[in-house]
Amino acid sequence: MKLRRYEELKSELADLLRTVPWRAEQAERNRDLFARLAEDRFNLAMVGRFSRGKSTLMNAMLGTDRLPTGIEPLTSVITSITYGSHEKVVLHFQDTTLFLDIRLDQLDEYVTERGNPGNRRRIREAEIQLPAELLRSGFRFIDTPGLGSPVAGNTATTRGFLPEADAFLLVTGFDGALTDEEAEIFSVAHDAGRRVFIVLNKADMLDMQQRRSHVSAMRARLHGLGLQDDEPFYPVSARDALAFRLGRSRSGSDRSGLPALETDVLGFLTQGKRQAFLSGMCARLADVAAAEPAAAAVRKRLDRIRSELRMVAHDAADTPDEEALGANLPGCAICVRAEQAIFDELTQLQDRLRRDPEARTALVRDGGLCGPHARQFASHAAPREVCTGFAAVLDERASRLRDMATAFGAPDALAGLLPGRPTCRGCAVEAEAANRAVADTATRLRADPAAIPALATLCLPHLGLLVPALGGHPVIPALLRHQARVLERRSSDMRRFALKQDAALRERISDEERRAARAGLDALCGAPGADRAAAARPLPTSS
Repeated sequence: MKLRRYEELKSELADLLRTVPWRAEQAERNRDLFARLAEDRFNLAMVGRFSRGKSTLMNAMLGTDRLPTGIEPLTSVITSITYGSHEKVVLHFQDTTLFLDIRLDQLDEYVTERGNPGNRRRIREAEIQLPAELLRSGFRFIDTPGLGSPVAGNTATTRGFLPEADAFLLVTGFDGALTDEEAEIFSVAHDAGRRVFIVLNKADMLDMQQRRSHVSAMRARLHGLGLQDDEPFYPVSARDALAFRLGRSRSGSDRSGLPALETDVLGFLTQGKRQAFLSGMCARLADVAAAEPAAAAVRKRLDRIRSELRMVAHDAADTPDEEALGANLPGCAICVRAEQAIFDELTQLQDRLRRDPEARTALVRDGGLCGPHARQFASHAAPREVCTGFAAVLDERASRLRDMATAFGAPDALAGLLPGRPTCRGCAVEAEAANRAVADTATRLRADPAAIPALATLCLPHLGLLVPALGGHPVIPALLRHQARVLERRSSDMRRFALKQDAALRERISDEERRAARAGLDALCGAPGADRAAAARPLPTSS
């Protein structure tokens, strides 16, 4: 099951729940079901001794260098890494719902023995929020401290979190033997039925023969603790993987070993945990539908979803996307240029109407502005300039109405009194600016197809101008695939917003989800005026 399809099925289940009658006695139950759908997360617990490179590995998987390394946390503090629109840390305290927002560079003041000796601040969890794509898809990294700590070398914190973990990522390394504490963590997690991914970090320190010898010794050590013969180990160089992800190294990411680990973790996420989650939700909704005589359509759709879940067990899992969209996806750059051009034009028009009689004459000749641009002009112009410029337009239109009345003109002659695209100066300026931006973008993409993510996040009206301007260039398929991902992202944000609203989880709504309604419509229709600009002056096809 692909992550995209998983999100779609969650949305379908939410739609089915919305069709169920919401009587007072069912309201709490239904909100609880919405909350289960909205809060679904995949908790991946990172365990291992201090200095094994857990933070570097998480940085590499997230494609960032923002997680601090070298911080040795308290044994009693869980550090989680979750999605957030902006980088920050939320501190949650013991025995209270109070929380505190701090900067990421302040983290060591609250989670280390130096800054918070004995955890006298009574911090339960430090939640690091980052705008990383992997976290947005539902991952929640949990950095469980305690192993090898000079403060308290025990696994109490990790044991306490065990019920919340969907899988463990045990980070050991080629720089030393497996410790008793690491072996115990494997044993505890394995006995509890949790999947354990065994990562041997710092693979760049040894040659291939030395790696094989180290893996063989570790496998023999863990075999007695329940490790199966076919369970893989993952030799990884987190340092090399991070350098590649940040563009600091040209060596392929495959050499770092990270893609194999990510593919299997994603496979477990989609084929295992998430499939089980959807099956469980189907069972809960089936119980709801069984009590509703009029819910036959709901029961029928649930049967189809269950059938699909049984069939996807053999589908290929997702693979990491090396060209994932950025966390803060921008709007259409051509809309931005067109909006700036019309803003400048209407601002200058305000000044011209104030001091230039010829500008007022031209406005009368053009019949004013079209309705949308007239309202936009009035929204930031002084009432004096609106009255100075448009009073004469009203007089001219009144005169023409009198002429029509005298001549008993045909009713459809009134259409000629309405200002529109052919005469509106605002529409002309907007179309000219959009066409210049389209031409510039086409030139850049023909010269550098790799610039698609930076240049070509467009609304559909302006995409309709850009593709003909590219004149059949080979970059077009990649451009269309990128735009498809943009629309899917907007769709996902809209679904997440609706689900969290239904679940009354407004505090969990991210900035992107809060803007989802407007951003989604802008992607579909363009910012106000995009459709007019696209229709007014289509560009000629270029080669």
